[in-house]
Amino acid sequence: MRKRTADVLIELGVPANLKGFHYICDAMEIYAQDEFYITSKKVALYQKIAGKHNTSWTGVERCIRSAFEKAVTYGNLDSLNKYMTSAQKPTNGNLLACLYLKLKDWPETEMSPRAGTRKAQYA
Repeated sequence: MRKRTADVLIELGVPANLKGFHYICDAMEIYAQDEFYITSKKVALYQKIAGKHNTSWTGVERCIRSAFEKAVTYGNLDSLNKYMTSAQKPTNGNLLACLYLKLKDWPETEMSPRAGTRKAQYA
């Protein structure tokens, strides 16, 4: 899940050197282990990530928000429309959930979504 998430974030235009990039990858792994976090308060997710990185949950939230803002401002608009919601002011929680739901259906053996080719059943 981490590699697929990283591939998609790079395609979206999220710089890989941002903390938020890595926090989003962590969030996707946590969602894959326990989907409870998708519908729970996001603070619980942020606290779990913060504990892993020895930081505050508010810092995690801010870094994720900043990473998504970079993608929206400078990223690939076609990819944004493919992976993210089209809501006017989407929340971190909504963006994370949309990204996870798109990624979870791709088998590990599939080519990277960045490669541009997936089997027809997933198109």
